[in-house]
Amino acid sequence: MDELHKIAKAYYETANSENKDLGHRLFKRMDVDGDGQISLHEFLAFLKNEGRGEMASPSFFKELNKNGTGRLDLMEAMTLCYIIESGRKFCNGCGEFMKGIFLSCMECFEHEDRSFNLCCACFEQGRYVHSHKKFLDNYVLLETKRLDALKEKNAAKTKLRREAEKKRVGEEIKKNAPTPEVITERLPEPVRVIRHEVVPYNPHQGNIFHRAALVAGAVVGAVISRCSIM
Repeated sequence: MDELHKIAKAYYETANSENKDLGHRLFKRMDVDGDGQISLHEFLAFLKNEGRGEMASPSFFKELNKNGTGRLDLMEAMTLCYIIESGRKFCNGCGEFMKGIFLSCMECFEHEDRSFNLCCACFEQGRYVHSHKKFLDNYVLLETKRLDALKEKNAAKTKLRREAEKKRVGEEIKKNAPTPEVITERLPEPVRVIRHEVVPYNPHQGNIFHRAALVAGAVVGAVISRCSIM
């Protein structure tokens, strides 16, 4: 528990004023009687009210109470906050808080809503009932998940590079492709058809030229006759 106290203190000391205020407000919520310390009764009531029944035990309170006074001070309460926020586990075999290395079921970790975790003693001695058999300790599990994430990230990058290269090659082929020759076919000029209208001969009308000559002769004759009279 000493390591957890140290890391919790380090987080608290380096936190900004807003996060420190959150820690102080949480401490006041736990300190119901306002005496500046948290009793076992206040500790148990707070955890049960927060739905943390697995933590509500006198043995866990005793582990948190580093100075052995029987009451938690501010920094010991901050250690409790760190344990809650960091998701530290309790053994699904014996129910004890696991301060150090523990083992997690791989299948439950990846697929189930709730993980299944064991302390080293329960795992080694088989003091648990569970349907799955593949377990990894928390350090190996973290590294395994990190490598899996990197593999997925690299695969995604490779896919993007291939798609970009495929697109580039397609654009290059399209750019260098010869332009198809456009052949314009000249249509033949339309044939103009001149229609000649045939006017049928009308004997009553006579030839137009003949009639014109008769009219002209009559006019000339009239002029000559008039001149003779004068």
